[in-house]
Amino acid sequence: MMEASPESTANSLLKDGVLQMMQTRIAALQSAVDRIRTKIVDPYNKIVARTAQLARLQVACDLLRRIIRILYLSKRLQGQLQGGSREITKAAQSLNELGK
Repeated sequence: MMEASPESTANSLLKDGVLQMMQTRIAALQSAVDRIRTKIVDPYNKIVARTAQLARLQVACDLLRRIIRILYLSKRLQGQLQGGSREITKAAQSLNELGK
């Protein structure tokens, strides 16, 4: 078996040291990427979820506004219908508004 020369042993140790240093730096870089991901991706995902929630709330509010308007117009129409023939024109206008 051939003995390694002092020069090759030194080169080997140097290479091992360089590899160790590279592994340490790669681990530090991966850690930095994970921290950045936590600072960017998580808040982004929360914003996406909140934006979707806001869109659903806006649709619900729009539906509620329409329902309130229909209830108001139907109540007004009932009052006009009880007013007899003198309110018939107003009742027709209310029916037209309800149809929109």
